[in-house]
Amino acid sequence: MGTAPEELRASLEPAVVGVEPGAAASCELRVDNAGASATVRALEVVGPVGEWSWINPARLEVPARGRAVARVVLRPPRSAHVAAGPTPLTVRLVPDPAEAARGAPASEVSGVVEVAGFVELEARLVPSGAAAARTSHHVLVLENRGTAAARATVEVGPEGAALDVVVDPARAEVAPGAVRQVDVTVRARRRLVAGSARRHRFRLAVSAPGPGGDQPAHVVVDGHLAQQPTRALVAVAVVALVAGTGGVLGALGGGSNQTGDGAGGGPAQVAESAVAPGAPVPRYAVGTRRVTFVDASRPTLAFAANPALPTRTLETVVFYPADGSPGEGAREAAPPATADGPFPLIVFAHGSGGLGERYFGLLRAWAGAGYVVAAPVFPFAADPEEASPDDYPNQPGDMSVVIDELLAPSADGTDELAGLVDPERIGAAVTPWAA
Repeated sequence: MGTAPEELRASLEPAVVGVEPGAAASCELRVDNAGASATVRALEVVGPVGEWSWINPARLEVPARGRAVARVVLRPPRSAHVAAGPTPLTVRLVPDPAEAARGAPASEVSGVVEVAGFVELEARLVPSGAAAARTSHHVLVLENRGTAAARATVEVGPEGAALDVVVDPARAEVAPGAVRQVDVTVRARRRLVAGSARRHRFRLAVSAPGPGGDQPAHVVVDGHLAQQPTRALVAVAVVALVAGTGGVLGALGGGSNQTGDGAGGGPAQVAESAVAPGAPVPRYAVGTRRVTFVDASRPTLAFAANPALPTRTLETVVFYPADGSPGEGAREAAPPATADGPFPLIVFAHGSGGLGERYFGLLRAWAGAGYVVAAPVFPFAADPEEASPDDYPNQPGDMSVVIDELLAPSADGTDELAGLVDPERIGAAVTPWAA
């Protein structure tokens, strides 16, 4: 005869089992037989848990008035298909065919498996690379293939030293099975005015803590900005004031409101009795601003009695077309003629000991003809006694700084000179020696 149901009792110890996805946990199946006859049961886990669990032994012989024990092993995969949270655990006890033929029934015992959640992040940058003069826009796509919410933090790696990388938002929550997009703006710290394109790399590190002490998710994504030159920098050696005027202005073209038949398509020229032979016709009043630009990314070299400095300071005078009647003078902080802009930009580089102030008459004439003119003083170069030839290679970089600083207010609309400089028409006038 088979064992009566009331004589066979089964239990799970513990009745509630916690397990991490990808790890294993177990509990005991205890079967007590109160009958006078031994019995045999085949054991199986039924329901969804049966896909990732097993029992050892799978066939249990329970002695009369005794107990037999089997172990239920649970190993859920680290997969989004296994839901986090409580899941019913059911073990079925099936009598062998001989006992079943004598009327012994199958029975079940139930418990609970608490499956922990986990975070599995995937990240990709779209596009991974971009070509731009200075600024590129990307989307960081975050996908959570786990079963718990991912509270992701995005950090910019140190690889992008030449770039400013802004992530918005830098912290984002991604629900299980969901996708979240994060905006990434990449901007080169310096404008590339001339030369070949430069490839700047950057790295984004995405991390999210694991729930309940689970291992944190960590993903690294690489991207790049292929910075394109805005245009070739027009370099003109000003050997003499008369010779230099037509060359620079002709190369750049006049301001947007100019006409005339000057050389090279530039402003019309006046007779010898004007401000200077070959000087352009004054069409605007002239305003000036004295500004100081500091480049914190490059040092100033020590020379003679001058100590080395961690930055480079550029005292700069800016001449620009202003509202008002054209004349020979220049007014400090005069309202710029923004309505007629944008105007070409000329950066004037003085020679050793040849301060731009010596050429203010010429620079003022250029501004009156419809050009923004910037005249920086290079570090220690104003005095021939203090000028260091070793520092000369840094001066083209100084001119790039001046260009960047003048284009920045023109672009963001917050400066008095906003909208005044045309980024597509930029030139340089240089003196090869002190005049």
